[in-house]
Amino acid sequence: MNEELSNTLQKTFLELPQALRDLFVSSHFEGVLSRVAEGHPLQDHQRIAVENEIMLVLLGLENPNGLVTNIRHRAQISRDRTEKIVKVINENILIPNRELLEEAFLNRDKERESNKDVGSVIEDKKRPSHEYAVDPYREPI
Repeated sequence: MNEELSNTLQKTFLELPQALRDLFVSSHFEGVLSRVAEGHPLQDHQRIAVENEIMLVLLGLENPNGLVTNIRHRAQISRDRTEKIVKVINENILIPNRELLEEAFLNRDKERESNKDVGSVIEDKKRPSHEYAVDPYREPI
């Protein structure tokens, strides 16, 4: 893992509420991962891909709605098998912690929006306001 990615993950983890950080290191989390591995035998690289996807969702870096697609693509397993794995993850990790996750990410998004710096506001204004302005085949007026 490159240093920049590692720093981003660490910073994101430290921004999480304590209760969510505790979830990462809890025996319950490890138990769910073990249950997934037992109920749905995976090769090492597949297990790692599933764990990574769960962690990215819990860190708020990926949308939980894309979990099936992401696991299926990264672990290279069938859709049916992926849906069974995600069902276990939903029932044991995501649904019981839904309120905590929603609160953490809503607060984080609000904070990021309020801390938006002047440079990014200027950049937003520089972006074309019309879709056709970025069309490379359209002749200039």
